[in-house]
Amino acid sequence: MLYKYTPNSKNPKLSPFHTVYGVFAMVKRITHIVFGLGLAIYLNNPQLKILAWCGFSAFLGSIVPDLDLKYKHRVLLHNVFSLMLISTIVAVLLKLTSIYNFNYVWAFTIGYMSHILSDAFTKTGVTLFYPISNRRIRFTKARYDNPLLNIAFIVIGLILIVKYIVNCVGI
Repeated sequence: MLYKYTPNSKNPKLSPFHTVYGVFAMVKRITHIVFGLGLAIYLNNPQLKILAWCGFSAFLGSIVPDLDLKYKHRVLLHNVFSLMLISTIVAVLLKLTSIYNFNYVWAFTIGYMSHILSDAFTKTGVTLFYPISNRRIRFTKARYDNPLLNIAFIVIGLILIVKYIVNCVGI
């Protein structure tokens, strides 16, 4: 089973909504990955020979912001300053290796930005300019596990991947 709904004291019954969409309730990480991958591949438009590395870089960028889960989540790594710092560190580390390509850094950065953007669509929002400001930026009051929000970002990511494939094939 992909997702098990556990009733709590506030909501002791399993609703039809959770029965049908329950599998999407805890897939936020997948949402970040698919949306980040789609956006990075579409915007970066890498050549096919470097697609795998760009995809891997976007994957890493889309999950790195959640490394702050236990310490100031959506504060410490969900802001433009950590985005710039970590992307610069990735660029320097790649520059020290033989696999450096600016497209990899760009894919990582887009993946990271997509994570921050999608989290801004939740009621918790993000502290986009931390440590200068603790003000949270949010576009909706939806919960992070809102199935419709997750599905929307997954569909957008998939559409962007398909658009990239269509452009490569020339359909």
